[in-house]
Amino acid sequence: MTFRLIEPHETFRTYNAPTVQIECVRCKRNAPDVDVHNLRQRFGEGLPIVAIAKQVAAAARENPCGLALMGSGQQCSVRAFEPPVWHWANLYQALHGHWHAIMHCNRRHEGLKRGKPCAEPIELDIPTLSAALGHDFKLAKLNSRCECPSCHTRSFEIEWIVPDPTPAPYSPAAEPMLKFRPTRAQVARGRLGVVKE
Repeated sequence: MTFRLIEPHETFRTYNAPTVQIECVRCKRNAPDVDVHNLRQRFGEGLPIVAIAKQVAAAARENPCGLALMGSGQQCSVRAFEPPVWHWANLYQALHGHWHAIMHCNRRHEGLKRGKPCAEPIELDIPTLSAALGHDFKLAKLNSRCECPSCHTRSFEIEWIVPDPTPAPYSPAAEPMLKFRPTRAQVARGRLGVVKE
């Protein structure tokens, strides 16, 4: 899982991670964990994140970027990245977000002697991890507390599978409207029937 490049039009209104990474390829500068809460308070939620990243680069204490605010700012090559969920989330978010954790054994990379990794990946039980380690335990620290249950190696990778956002709520406009219209037999019995119009 890699850092996701933030699109030019994206704002903090739809951004979920608590940090953002800002880097400039031309200037070879990097701000790995910029706090999103502070950026929201300082710049608001309406500006694109890339425009905010340019302002952060121009306002740097040491060696500020002169290209960021020059003219339209097109000369500046600053980019913003969203870190993957395992970089910032905790077990509470994984449990209540219905995420899945798959452990892949990497025993072949361990030590000087070539080893054979476990054949099958193992799905980790998030409720058990949350009960054992606490709901606020960071996912980034999980590798230091776990081992492969089959071969007991500490050389493994955890793949996090995050479900897509929940679908849009039901819209009654998408379905045909149901109306009540009496039939002759129902009028005689005093009942109404449901028909599609």
